Amino acid sequence: MNNTMVCNGEASQLDAPINESFDVLIIGAGLAGCTAARLFALQGLHVALVERHADVAAFKQLCTHYIQASATPTLRRLGLDRLIEDAGGLRNGVDI
Repeated sequence: MNNTMVCNGEASQLDAPINESFDVLIIGAGLAGCTAARLFALQGLHVALVERHADVAAFKQLCTHYIQASATPTLRRLGLDRLIEDAGGLRNGVDI
């Protein structure tokens, strides 16, 4: 079992169990798990998001790096639109 923890983008080895309490525990850091974690965190809850794959590239089966315009309202609701743009994401001019 891999005992790697990723917190705020930094990976570190876990030498001991985490002695911390959480309001919400989400198993699986796929699209649904990450969305749920973000929504709970935006409500001020302390969230633990647990994923068995330590490498975030494990999810990158097929990706065109294109986000459909229909996702824009959801990205705004999650507070991710500006973060994506700040990281270099470009708008394609299509907005609905």
